[in-house]
Formats: sequence, structure tokens, C-alpha cells
Amino acid sequence: MRILLFCFFFVHSFLLSEASAERFNGYGLKYYTVDSDHFRISYMDGCEHLTGIVAARLEQLYDIYRNTYGLVLPKKTEVMILDSDESNGWAFANSNTITFWSHDFDFNLRGSHNWFDDVIAHEFAHIVSIWSGLKFQPQVLDLRLGFFSHPNERGRVEAFHSFPSDILPAWFTEGIAQYESTRQKGDTWDSHRDMILRTLTISDKLLSWDHMQVFAGKGDDYEKSYNHGFSLVSYIAETYGYDKIVSLLRESSKVTRLNFDKSVKEVLGITAKKLYSDWKRSLELRYKEQIKEIGTQVYGRKINRNGYENAWPRFSPDGSNVYFLSNGKSDFGRKQLYLLPVSDTADTTGIKNPVFPVGGYYDIHAGSGKISFISNKSRKSVVPAKNGGSRVLDLFIDTLPTWKKEFKLFRKKSERQLTEKKSVFNATFSPDGRMLAFARRDVNRFYLAVTDTAGKKVNVLYPATAADSLQIDFIYSMDWSSDGRSIAFSFFDSKNRNIGIYDTLTKKCIVLPDSGKDERDPSFSPDGKYLYYSSDCTGIFNVYRYDLANKRTEQVTNVSGGAFQPSVSPDNSKLVYSGYDNQGYGIYVLDSIVSLAADTAVFMTERELSSDSANPVDLSAPRPYQWFPRQFLVSPVLMAEQLVTEESNSQKGITTFKFGAVFNLIEPLTLSGGGSEIGGFFFLEPKHLFDFIDPDQGGINTEASYDLGLFATTKVLPLTVSFDYMLRGIADRDEFLDESIDSVVVQPYNMQLQNFNLLISHFFAGSSTYDNNLLALNLLFGANIYDVNIYLEDLYDIGVFNYNLSKGFRFGTMGIMAARVPESKMNISPRGIASKVQYDLWSQNSLKEENSFDPESSTPKELYDKYLFQQVMSHVKAGVAAPWYGKHDLHLDMQGTYLNIIEKRQDQELPSFYYPGAWVQGYSYYFRDAKTKYTDDQDTVRMSQDTLLVTGKAVISGEVSYRFPLWPKLIDKKFWFLYLERLYGCINVSAGAGWDQPKDFFEFNREDWLVSYGLEMRLEAQTFSSYPLALKFRWDRGIDRKPPLGGNRFSFSLGYDFDNWSTIMLPDYRQNIARQ
Repeated sequence: MRILLFCFFFVHSFLLSEASAERFNGYGLKYYTVDSDHFRISYMDGCEHLTGIVAARLEQLYDIYRNTYGLVLPKKTEVMILDSDESNGWAFANSNTITFWSHDFDFNLRGSHNWFDDVIAHEFAHIVSIWSGLKFQPQVLDLRLGFFSHPNERGRVEAFHSFPSDILPAWFTEGIAQYESTRQKGDTWDSHRDMILRTLTISDKLLSWDHMQVFAGKGDDYEKSYNHGFSLVSYIAETYGYDKIVSLLRESSKVTRLNFDKSVKEVLGITAKKLYSDWKRSLELRYKEQIKEIGTQVYGRKINRNGYENAWPRFSPDGSNVYFLSNGKSDFGRKQLYLLPVSDTADTTGIKNPVFPVGGYYDIHAGSGKISFISNKSRKSVVPAKNGGSRVLDLFIDTLPTWKKEFKLFRKKSERQLTEKKSVFNATFSPDGRMLAFARRDVNRFYLAVTDTAGKKVNVLYPATAADSLQIDFIYSMDWSSDGRSIAFSFFDSKNRNIGIYDTLTKKCIVLPDSGKDERDPSFSPDGKYLYYSSDCTGIFNVYRYDLANKRTEQVTNVSGGAFQPSVSPDNSKLVYSGYDNQGYGIYVLDSIVSLAADTAVFMTERELSSDSANPVDLSAPRPYQWFPRQFLVSPVLMAEQLVTEESNSQKGITTFKFGAVFNLIEPLTLSGGGSEIGGFFFLEPKHLFDFIDPDQGGINTEASYDLGLFATTKVLPLTVSFDYMLRGIADRDEFLDESIDSVVVQPYNMQLQNFNLLISHFFAGSSTYDNNLLALNLLFGANIYDVNIYLEDLYDIGVFNYNLSKGFRFGTMGIMAARVPESKMNISPRGIASKVQYDLWSQNSLKEENSFDPESSTPKELYDKYLFQQVMSHVKAGVAAPWYGKHDLHLDMQGTYLNIIEKRQDQELPSFYYPGAWVQGYSYYFRDAKTKYTDDQDTVRMSQDTLLVTGKAVISGEVSYRFPLWPKLIDKKFWFLYLERLYGCINVSAGAGWDQPKDFFEFNREDWLVSYGLEMRLEAQTFSSYPLALKFRWDRGIDRKPPLGGNRFSFSLGYDFDNWSTIMLPDYRQNIARQ
């Protein structure tokens, strides 16, 4: 039978479609739900006290947003409150769902604001604004179009993409959310945002208009889209009126509007580029005046060269070097500890490697040579399932790393974990090194605590647990004075970010006067005379110092960007700090510390705070959260595929058009990785829409090709459980041996291929969402049933004859490991590794080749050959930098399979139908062959069959690719709805071979192998501002077979990904049909 089995990659994408999954399942975790008039609020156990605050804020905004956007949401908005050390917030307009965490987080590209006032206004603004810009009903995510040509085609096409329901650019959606939050007194245009925009404007490094439309480039470019959007939305509102923002949403919701630039022209009457130019000019005028007012700048010298995230510099004990956290050459913000000589400059600094794997706040104790840091790496930091099951931050100490590393075969471990499950956010040593003060989180409240360096005793110092009036929303950095009496810490108290000093003797806390400004990053000088800190009291962050004896402040730096996180050298003569410039955050050194302005008297006072209480709203009684998917999403699909072969030409396929839909049922927790989902799809040929169901043919029309699938995943159990079921109906014509006349006849038929898989997974690291770091073990159970329905009405007047070709089941296990390097080009040319080893034990019943039916039975009854066999498969994808040039890459994709028959009759041979196969680029997938069959009279007839070019009991295939950028940087050009990011070239070499025994691999015979070489061009882009687009144009030349099986072949593919590393996670249950 000439049949091609496709694996629908868009089904795989749905199976892996959860976003930002948590690293734990929902088993044991208790959630509850309450209702207000317009919102359904579900929360993690322990967060009930937040529901009143959240509900009051949401109900306050409901009428405001409804009137602003002229929109009434049809159902209650689902709101999820989660609790873990990691924090964030997001909204998904299509399902009318908001999710946020219980506390704020410290983000060095934005100022500090009241968490709940801001995140609720921001995320709810996303819901109503994006909803206003949708082209279709909210439940309709997108329209999907696809075409898949026959694999033997010399010019092959594989294309699948989406037409989304909204075309809103990144700057616009995020700008609206931030601006709306500001209007509702949650967010503000703070000094951090002004710092970024000012620095980029005066250095002429603003994002281009095209770049603002998308999230692309390095990590800080993403935040620039937020930043630029906030400013530009404010500019539009102030210049044209805020009603124009709403009009832009409405204009973009028109089905025919594919480009947001046209919406700008229609609503504002000017081109998008003119809007950008006018806004940019207004910024230049404003910031040029601001720079003039700064006067002479004092910023010292920059000592680091790489990275945009360089933070928390600290002098080494002898003062000759500087430790600091940096993302180095990484495109994203993950930091490690580096060490540089104080004498270095940005021009002279060489390439340095990190000296310690610390990514967060740390402290150094000079006397003992110890370093403290926080991390969630330990298994001792895993909290019970009922509390979330995640790893929380704990406190560690270790020996301070230096330049010199002595080689020791058995190195003694010096690291010690001091706390367990304490949610520690930062820490500092006492002067004698015997104690550490640290910030501890309890849901949305923070406390100052201390422990000894043995970690045996932990005491909360401030505020007292019951002192609600002194509640602290967040404690940031801290430092312990040299006399051991005072602990200075930066904190946020729901209104302002300020600095407090806790007196360990009097048990009292004094603070800088409430100026309404942002004071942060306290650091005592080693001699105990000054408290250094950063403040934006002039609108620009600079370093100041507070004279503890004379109660006066002095300005130390005067910069146009920003100065943060000061630290003084052991001899009190130098200052090091993190400064923001046009390259991001860098490390700066002042070789002398001089007061720049007349000092100002400042008297610190005892901290007093009364918590604000929100206006209460009526809430229903708490009830258990419903763990059941109930939010419906659907994507209509129109596609064409060549899934059967032309009778006269095995290199050509017959095009079949289908339409249908993919649907999902999710719950509010699904997209946070803790719930369940159910989905499915159904595709059908349009011409059989009204005759698909045909009772005369046994139920389904044998001339109709169709696809039906169901899948589900749940994380409410201790292990992740998922299943998928797929039924393909393939209509075609083929040759059959009619034994009644001992002749071959051509008859229409419909083959029904059913596959079922159940997967039980445990993730030691990462989650079922494809992760940069993943380690998992899976158990799987599968079953398959392949039926054939032949329409015999015309030939024998008996209607439809159906029989089973094959059926069976399998048990197996699969181990997965992945570690992908996070970088901006990791889609078009990933680095890292993704690997899988899979074992399956198969039990199969296959219809006998001869005497297929029981002659004694009154009705056709199949006779089977039974087989028991095992199969081992391994698949590896890996990418590394080319040794000779770091900007080029080498990529390897290799897989191998071995099938071993355990049980069969002596005269049986396992049908090649079950043999593994491989598809080598540059060759046909299979070729047309013929086999001999014997009739009852022992005559022979010749029947055509299709045979894979590469098959056997042992099969190996792979490709080595050398990749290099054809465009040196981000292309950063937009054409209509297409934004271009990167262009790469590839030189590819592919090979594959099959043997009857694995040992034949080691007896190398060149004739066993099919080898090809070729060139490839890759274009990475985004469509409609948010959908990834992967375009590949490829030429391959198969050198071991003449045309049409080998020779020159061309292919074009259009999809969402290039190398599909995420498919490593899926069990490979596709069966290559070698000979039938």
C-alpha cells in the first residue's frame, strides 16, 4: 500500500503549549476560590488574607475600564494568586484570565511600586485592551494554514503558520498596561524608566520603530519595548487624547487590517514613522535640557567590558580587586560572579571567566575569607507539596574564590547550607563573621532575621510577627555596621522605597525622612563614619553618603545615567558602584571620594507606619478550587497535504484538501503549569462534508480522508500524566490479490490508523514545558490498531469489506536530558544538547501474508502471526561554537534504532512493516518495488510495493551542519506584517544506513551508506508582532543514488521552529512503513 504517515507537528505544539510552567505538580497543593461581583479569585493555601485586597482593587477598576473601552466582559474574569519565591504577573485575554504572585520582585530596570495596586491594574488593562483589539471571538486564537508535499518530491514544501486574532505590537500592549496603571495610581513613570530612555536618547540608541513592534534581541531589549511603549502611549494620550488609544485598538480589530502602521495612519492621520519621529524629537528636546542642568559629571572610570547586567560590586579583602555579578557575554540576564583588578579599564579588560557560580545577592567577610550567597539549588530547600512543592531560596556560605585555583584530585567541599526552606532573599555578615542578617519572606511580608554561621539558630528581629502596623512589603539589600550594632536595609512599605537602620541593642528601627523619593542600596564605610546609598532625589540616581555622627548627607557622584550599589574600599579611599550607561549596567570606580555639593542636614526618625486598608467588598465563602478544564479555545485549520502517491509516478503525490479545527480546554492553572488540559482536532475533506457519514458503507465514507485526535495532560497527581489518541483515515486506490480469480485488482480502500499513548513522567529538573535545563524519566504504554476498509460494491456487490491489518501494544521507558544555552539566536542556531534514550517492548499481531483469513469461519476472520520484539532508540541534538570562530556553530542531529526479535515461529520473519527507517536529505523517502505472491494454484503474480531507502533491524542516521550568520547583527526590518530578525547560512552533510545486525555497523562498508551534502539558508522572523516564523530554503545532493531517488533536491519549509529540539521530549511512536 502506498501510504505516507505524517506526524502532525502542530499536534505536538499543543501537547507542549503550557507557558512558563512551575517546577512542581499540583498534587497536595490546596487552592480555594471566592467570588466578587465580577471576578472569580482562586488562591493558593496561605494567601486567603490577600483576596480582600485583590477583590477591592479589581472591582474599583471594573467600571473605570468598562467605561474607557466601552466593553463588558461576558463572564467573570478568572484571577489566580500564586505563592513562591519567584514572582511575576501575566494575563491571557482569550481565556479572560489573570495570574500574579503574592509579592513584588526587585527589578533593576524599573522602580518600586505598590505590588498589588500596580500588577492588578496592569494585567486587567491587558485583558480589556487586548480584548478590544481582537478580530475574532476571544475563544478563537488564530486561523492556521498549511501545506505538506509528498516526501519524494524533488521540490518539497512543508509550510504551516497562523493568522492571529490580534496584530497589536509589543510596545502598544505593554505601553497601555503601564499607562493605565499610572492613571489608576499603581505605576509611575519612575526614575529608572527615565534613566533608560534618557540614556538611549542622548546616545541615539533608541529602538527603531520596527524593533519596538516585537520582543527580539537581547534580554534588555525586551524591557526597552516596555519602556518605549510606556513613553509613546503617554505621548499619544497627551498629544492626541486618550480616546485615540482606544480608537487604535478598534481599528486594529478589523479583519482586513494586517498591519498596525495602517491603524496609526487611519486614526491619527499621520504615518507611523512620522509618529515615531515626532515622539523621538520631543524626547531629544526634553533630555538635552535635562543634561544641561546636570553640570560637570563625576562618574569615575569603567572597569568592565562585557555585559549589560553588572551589579553588586565588592572590593576584595586587600582592596586590589573587585568582585561583581555579571551576565558577561550572555544575551540574557543570568549572572555569575566575576573578579577584576581595580586598575582595569573597559579598554584594557581582557576576557575573564566567572570565578564562582553565584547568581544573586552575596556578601564577603574579609576576616574569614568567606562569601555568603542565596540559592535554591539544594534538595533541602524543597518545601512540602501542600506549600507548593517548589525549591525556595536559602542561605549558603563558602570560601571566597580567588584568581589562583590549586588543582586537587579530591577537593574538600567547603560550601555549607545554613537555612532550610526559609525563603531568604539577601544576607550580610556581622563584623566578626559569626552571624548573618538576612531577609526572610512569608507570603507577601518580609522580616529582618539573623542566624549564626552554623545555621543552628534563626531569630526574627524586625518587625515583630504580630506587628501588622509595621508591615514590610519587601526587604532588598542590607549591610552590617563595623561596630556590630546597626543593620541598614533597603525596604518598601507599600508607598516608598526607603532605608532603615535597625539597632540591635534598642530593638528600634530608624529611617531616612520620607521624601517621596527612592533611597536604596545602603552600605557602611569600613571605618563606620558613613552610610553610602543611592537616591533619585534630583530625578537621577546618584551615590550619596550620610555622616552618621554629624547627621548630614553629601553627594558623591553626578552622572547622566544612574549610579547604584556603592561599596567602599577597605582603606576608605575608593568607591565602586554599578552605573547605567548606553550599554546597560557597568562597573565604575572612583579613585577618590569627594563631596560634590554642600551637605544637607538629615535627621533619621523612628519608623512608624499604619497599613492602608482597602474598601471591603463582598466575597463569597471560600470553596475548594475546581480542578477541571473549562476554558474553551479553538483554532480553525485549512490545510493541504499529499499523503498518497500517484499510481504512475512514485515521486509525486496527490493533493488532498482538508479543513477543521484544533481545540483546547484549559483551566486557570494550566498556563502556570499546575493544572490540566484536554484537547483534540478533527480535519475532513470539504467535498465530503455532507456525505462523511454513510450508513451504506458501515458508518464512514471510504472515499473520505480525515484525521481525529484527542490529547490530555494533568499535573494534579504526583507524576505528570498525559495521553494522546490519533485516528487517520486515508483514502486511496491500491493493488489487491483477488484469490478467487488469482488476479491482481485495483480497488479503492480506506485505511484507518489508530495510535494511543499513555505517558507517566517524573521531572527531576525542568518541567513538561520544554526547558533550558531538563531531566526526566517517563514510563509509557501504547496501543495501535490498523484497519482496512475496501469498497467492493462495484466489483462484487457486497458493499464494504473491512479487516484488521495489524494490532498490538507496547510498554516502554524513556529518559530525557536537555540543556540549551539561553541566547538570542537559540531558535535559528541553538547551542547545548537535547538527548533521549527510549526502550519499547512490543507485542504485535500482524495479518498473515498468505492464507490471511480462516477458511472455516462463516464470516471473514483474520489469521495473525504473533511477534514479540524490543526496540531501543536514541536521539541526540547538539550545538557548539565552532572552535576556530566563536560566532559560527557546529550542529549535530543523530539518531539510531535497534530492533531485536524475542519471540516468533521458526519459519516467520518479522514483516518489514515494523522495521525502523530513516529519511536522509537529498533522497526520496521510499521507492517503488515489486514482490511476488503465490496464488492457490501456485502461480505467481507481481504486486507493487513501497520500500524505504534506509531500513533494517538496525538503523542510524544523522546530519552535521556548519552554521554562520549572513547578516552580522539583528536585521531589524519590517515589511508589512513581517519583522526580520536573523539570516543564517548552513553547510550540511547527511548520512544514513540500515543493517540486519548492529555489529554490521562496525564492519564499515561504504556501500551501506547514503550520503548527501548541501547548502541551506535560514531566515528567522516574527509575523503580526508576536508569532515566530522559521523559513528554510535548502538544496541537498544525494551522491549514492541516481535521480529520481537521489541527485539534486530542493526544499522549502515554513513553521515556528528550525531544529525542533522540543520534539526530543515526545515518544517516537511513528512507524515507518517499509514494505507492504
